[in-house]
Amino acid sequence: MFSRLWLSGEPLQSGFLSSRNSAHLSFRQHPTDRRPTADATTPLRFRSTFGAYLARFCFMMAMLPFWFLTSQAMQQFLGFSPLMAGIGFFPLTILNFIVAMRVADLTERFGNGPLLGIGMALTVIGLLIMALLSPVNGYWLELGLPMLLIGFGQGLIMSPLTTVGVANTLPEDAGAASGLINTMHQIGSSVGLALIVGVTGGMTHGVTSYRQSLLMSTICVTVALIIIVFVVIPGERRENQLKLKR
Repeated sequence: MFSRLWLSGEPLQSGFLSSRNSAHLSFRQHPTDRRPTADATTPLRFRSTFGAYLARFCFMMAMLPFWFLTSQAMQQFLGFSPLMAGIGFFPLTILNFIVAMRVADLTERFGNGPLLGIGMALTVIGLLIMALLSPVNGYWLELGLPMLLIGFGQGLIMSPLTTVGVANTLPEDAGAASGLINTMHQIGSSVGLALIVGVTGGMTHGVTSYRQSLLMSTICVTVALIIIVFVVIPGERRENQLKLKR
């Protein structure tokens, strides 16, 4: 029975044409059945959200060059192998992980703004210490101990910064807000690395070049801290007051 139907081709052909015609009619009956896409600039109407995007941009301008150049500095000035250079970031990474696990409780108690301010300030201090000292002083004095400050600060920064970036957006704008966060993250990293390496790459003295790059990273995080203090925190406070009035 099945072989006869297969050889004749008629039922299969008619079924195929029927399905194709049904799909064609369905498309013609609903030519405009599409949801409007969200405006990617909609989340920018909130002051705290806009500040969070700018702060992330400046923060990543500093941090990607820091990771990239510090791994090279450990190999060039301290004689570390590539594996040991990766292990050399453990003080930063481990403390970052521990702090990040507690951020939810800290945010509930203190809010996003204060955590961002403290985190940025600790990162500025850690980078500044590294910029003022020389790698020839040894790993723990120049890198290990300042990394503890940077790791603590970074653990306080990333999650609240993301939360502020999407906190006040409407459900239909959530995708656009998330896309802006990722865009600022990636573009800030690329611009910072290109800028800092472009400025310091021509210096003949390796230690001077590395210290200058850390100083530029410190300036970038300082700008992010200023944005947090004067844009994000006041904006978040005002938006919370408006929510209470409603």
